[in-house]
Amino acid sequence: MPAKLIEQKNNNVTIQFAVEPTGQMLTDEQTLQQSLNDAG
Repeated sequence: MPAKLIEQKNNNVTIQFAVEPTGQMLTDEQTLQQSLNDAG
């Protein structure tokens, strides 16, 4: 799921994204990091 801007109010931004856990900690961490990078 691509990142989606949910709300922008004052100096706060809420961004939503979803990742599917694989059960492998390093892979999951890399997936989370990539999703955060894609969100900008």
